[in-house]
Amino acid sequence: MLLAEPADVEQFSDDPLWFPLDWLACGHDDGMGRAVSDQPAAPGKPVRPAPGRKRWTSFVADVGTAGTVVRGLHEQANPNHRLRVEHDAHTLLIHLSDEDGGGWTTFAVDRQTRQWAVTQDTRQSDTARSAYDSLYER
Repeated sequence: MLLAEPADVEQFSDDPLWFPLDWLACGHDDGMGRAVSDQPAAPGKPVRPAPGRKRWTSFVADVGTAGTVVRGLHEQANPNHRLRVEHDAHTLLIHLSDEDGGGWTTFAVDRQTRQWAVTQDTRQSDTARSAYDSLYER
């Protein structure tokens, strides 16, 4: 597993899209809301994509039939790229599929403290359990 050490986020607090992806390093999970991944970190940051003329967009929901609730979102141009959020009184679980739908990244967030853990695996149920277990002390 890989961890991201907590950052001095104050210097980045004005940027709502900032995330310390380049801080992944080998370590052990201490349940303190550090990012956890079963995937090896790529060396360094990825190269920024060339600027394009396209605008940011959002995930969308399919139209549900009468009386049903749509619980999942997907990228409009790529329905295999999905997003779902679950919660209970204490925890948010945010599930994001790979671009091709073949794997999952799950963020577990403690609702009271906003501490978080992140895991990646091929099955959504495995990432949910791993992220949840990584977030909380046993």
